[in-house]
Amino acid sequence: MLSFLLVSLASADEPICDQSVEMESWRWQITAAEELLSGKNLKGGQATAESARERAPCLTEIPTPEDITRLARVKAVSAFYEQDTDQLEQWAALAAATAPETHWPSWLDGDHPARQLIDQVPPTGWSGWPDRGVATPRRGGVFLNGRWLDVPLFPISAPNLIQIFDAGGHRLDAWWQHGAAAPARLIGAEPTTNKRPRFHRDAESIADIAG
Repeated sequence: MLSFLLVSLASADEPICDQSVEMESWRWQITAAEELLSGKNLKGGQATAESARERAPCLTEIPTPEDITRLARVKAVSAFYEQDTDQLEQWAALAAATAPETHWPSWLDGDHPARQLIDQVPPTGWSGWPDRGVATPRRGGVFLNGRWLDVPLFPISAPNLIQIFDAGGHRLDAWWQHGAAAPARLIGAEPTTNKRPRFHRDAESIADIAG
C-alpha cells in the first residue's frame, strides 16, 4: 500500500481553513448564487459564487459530482458577466468533465447567452500519470471533484478540487489545482492497489470515467 505523508499541500494562493464548512451550508450558498445571478444581482451573485469556491476545500464531507458541477456553472456564469472568457471556459470545462447531465436552473435555458457560450466549450481531455498510483492515507482516500481518485488523471483545462480523507472520513487536506498540476507527493510510484474507502461508495471512480 502506498504511504502518505501528511503535509500541507494547499496552493500558495489558497487560504488555510480556519473553520470547517458543513455541506448543507455550502450547498445553500451555491443555490443563493444561482438565485442572485438569475435576478441580475450580478455583484452579489459573483461574490457568493467566489465565496463558495473559496470554502470548498474546507468542507467536512465529499461533495457529489453534481455539487461540483453546480458550482462550476455559477462560476462560469459569473465569468460571462465579467466578460472573462478564460475563466468561463475553465469552469465550463470542469462542469462538462464532472457531471454534465446535472439539471440546469430554469432561468439558464438554452436561449440564455451565458448557457449558449458554456455549451460551446469543447470537452477537455484528461492528463496525468495513467501508469502510476495515488499516495493515499491507509484505508482513507483522495478525491477529485467528488469522485474517488484511484488513478492520477485530471481534467486538463479545469480547476480541480482535491480532497484527502482518513479512514474515519475526516478531512486531512484539500485544495484547488489547475489541470494536472498535482504536487509530486500525491503521485505514487506504482499503480494504486488501495480499495475504495468504506465511507464513500457513491459515484464512479476517476478510472471509470477517464480510462
